[in-house]
Amino acid sequence: EIEEIKPEPVVEPVPPQVATLEQVEQIAVEEKRATGVARKGGDATAHSLYLGKLRTHLEKRKVNPRTRQIGTAIVRFTVDATGQLLTREIALSSGNKQLDEAALASVERAAPFPAMPNEIEKEPLVVSVPFRFTVR
Repeated sequence: EIEEIKPEPVVEPVPPQVATLEQVEQIAVEEKRATGVARKGGDATAHSLYLGKLRTHLEKRKVNPRTRQIGTAIVRFTVDATGQLLTREIALSSGNKQLDEAALASVERAAPFPAMPNEIEKEPLVVSVPFRFTVR
């Protein structure tokens, strides 16, 4: 007599589903750099409010290039306690020179920025902001 061996069922893993949302607003993000020096950052709420104020200030002064190109350029810039623009550079290119230049021009046009509130430590702040250009 022959015994029939049934194969074990194959269970294929289900890939995780990731929801994607279209990014609409630009968000200012402070860049953290490890220095080995203990720092007093000040009030975290005041810090977040200040980053929000920078974002709003930038949005009102965004330069829209006369191009049908779309893309996102990330600009890294440094602001001092009085709101003066110290440095600015393209941290991540959009792949299009016109869009990158418009992103840099937006930061330059927005300067000077609002001064930092008293609750935040008065040292230069490095911020990265994505500038998203779309065709409407």
